[in-house]
Amino acid sequence: MDKNNFLLYKDFKSTIDLLSDEQAGKLIKAVFSYVNGRVEPVFDDGMLVVAFNILKTQLERDLQKYKEKAEQNRINGKKGGRPKDDDLITITGKKVPREIKKGHFIYIMYDKVQDEYKIGETQNLFQRRYDIKRPTNDLYIYDFEISTANVCQKLERQIIEEFKDYRISGDWFYFNDNQITQVVNMIYEKTHSVSNIPKKADRDSVSVRDSVSDSDKKDNIKPLSNWEKLFDKFWLDYPKKVNKGNAKKWFKQNKPNELLVNIMIEKVLEYIEKDVWNKENYQYIPYASSWLNAEGWTNEVIKVDKNNKQYKNEQQQQKDELLKFMTQKKHKEIN
Repeated sequence: MDKNNFLLYKDFKSTIDLLSDEQAGKLIKAVFSYVNGRVEPVFDDGMLVVAFNILKTQLERDLQKYKEKAEQNRINGKKGGRPKDDDLITITGKKVPREIKKGHFIYIMYDKVQDEYKIGETQNLFQRRYDIKRPTNDLYIYDFEISTANVCQKLERQIIEEFKDYRISGDWFYFNDNQITQVVNMIYEKTHSVSNIPKKADRDSVSVRDSVSDSDKKDNIKPLSNWEKLFDKFWLDYPKKVNKGNAKKWFKQNKPNELLVNIMIEKVLEYIEKDVWNKENYQYIPYASSWLNAEGWTNEVIKVDKNNKQYKNEQQQQKDELLKFMTQKKHKEIN
């Protein structure tokens, strides 16, 4: 494999516990041979064949995720990658100070892979970027302002409440260009309207909007086109918020009217209400772009029996087969 490490999940224990110590040893050796040289093991023992296939399925999934991530990093590298730590610049063009003597940060963080925005407050913005439990290379500081801790904390809660309809989870949001502009301006106006703003000497940076009047800010907000508004409406209801760019591209190319988008949303909600799309089978919910290209809104929604084998994931099916095989083998040994 291309990786120099791999994961063994706790879930594998239930499979390995079904094996003898000798069988488990052979299985582990086979796994290491496979991950180091893609060598397919040859077993005479049917139990080991089934057990290995269970582990192999997850190993292949992990490898695919790794390759996708590596490719994304390669593409990002060609675009210049992230700024050097010694010269960390926000998307709005401000230098991020390593530390400040007075004041507190209210910030917007941008995940360029997921295309999501995080609203937060912190004492050390430079370090906060590393503390967020997402790949640091995927994170850019979109913008920030400095004020008192009380103002920043209150403003964070206010933004989260005001834009709750665009909230994905926690303090992560999906914003279009118009909405993120509103958030940036809101932060600027609130932090510059209080009397206890830290002095400029303690700020270490100058806002790119210092010379822009309120009327100019409003004029600079580009109105959304009709297809963008309809896309935002669709995206809020679609349960799997991955690969948003491709879904948005479909809307831009096809420009569906409001009637069609309403039909799409009704079908999406039907999938959710009938429990066909839920957290348990999240991995089987198609990407929005795939669903749109396949005209998924024209399909009949059929609720699947969760006890049906076809509904179970691959790993569970293989575990069932292993248990069945062992039961049959023990039955033959007894007879």
